[in-house]
Amino acid sequence: MGHDRKRTRAIGALLASLLLLSLGSAGATAKDASEWHRLNPNGDQQSSEHERLTCREGATSWTCTYDKLPDAGFSWNATTGHFSGRDVTDSWTCPEWFPSEACTGVVQVLRGVAVFLPDGGRPFTVGQEYIITRDAGQTRLFVHWIDSFVCPWYRTFDEALAANPTFDVDCTFA
Repeated sequence: MGHDRKRTRAIGALLASLLLLSLGSAGATAKDASEWHRLNPNGDQQSSEHERLTCREGATSWTCTYDKLPDAGFSWNATTGHFSGRDVTDSWTCPEWFPSEACTGVVQVLRGVAVFLPDGGRPFTVGQEYIITRDAGQTRLFVHWIDSFVCPWYRTFDEALAANPTFDVDCTFA
């Protein structure tokens, strides 16, 4: 009976250690996450949206969660999404129709799939590329819906607003 009690305590201690370890690594994951922001322009502030990507950025792969933030004065809906992609920088070629700033100073390119759940709609899947550029000290992300369009994203929403104060369409279409 003493042996069973020792085994039970040892298993309990092991489970407690694993729980603490998983909580510690969950904290590290959240800490390592980064955000990208986009003004989804529609002519004026009231019709435009604040989009956000919360990403786990790795050396060879990224996973990102997409949502929209309900900022005062902006339009909002509950559309969400998830992207998962891997590094294809070495084999990537910039499409001819891309804006030049999406092809200059390319640091990394990730290709993968995004699954979106539109607010009140049916889920859909789309192939995407995330192109990370660095120019004059500014890091920017271009999200490419493969063979459709490419749009700029910024590290902060203030940067996104400063880049497009007139709320004009800023995506480039194929």
